[in-house]
Amino acid sequence: MRESLTLLRKAFELTSARVVVTRDILPLRLSTGEVLVASKGEKVEVPRWIAKFLEERGIAKRLTEEISIEDVLRVHYKELDRRSISELQKLPENFYWLLQEYIETLQRDLRTAPNPRLLEERRRLEGYLSDILEKRVQAIMVLATLLKSPLVEYKPRLSLEEIELLETVSESVRVWMAALKGEVE
Repeated sequence: MRESLTLLRKAFELTSARVVVTRDILPLRLSTGEVLVASKGEKVEVPRWIAKFLEERGIAKRLTEEISIEDVLRVHYKELDRRSISELQKLPENFYWLLQEYIETLQRDLRTAPNPRLLEERRRLEGYLSDILEKRVQAIMVLATLLKSPLVEYKPRLSLEEIELLETVSESVRVWMAALKGEVE
């Protein structure tokens, strides 16, 4: 499962991000073979990993944050308010990776300019993420035990990372039950 999550993270890193260039970029050859040349103030779209690289070096700044604390609060509220798996919500695309990136950005900002407001925001986001993960994992565990029930209706509501967990746990539950029933696989 770790390998699958690593691949999902790498796929996320290849998605596009928009940045504004903060100082001139001399010809920079990208892994795609393309050459990036940009002037200060120019807006460009690059793979996320390159945007991060440029931002860390002070060459560019992200144009917009793709997830806000309000987005996280909405998901958090709906998850804590959910009474059954039938109310399971679909998460925004790349929710976990975007939230992880948001927290990493706050951490980086805190290292360069310590600020109590940023520290509190980071702590709140980490707490919200823990709560969301806990509730979603509980739902996945319930789904993993529904051996005879079709999971087709629930999979569209799960992130790719959650589907990977569901399939891994479901297979383990099937093998475990078969072994205890004396069935040969």
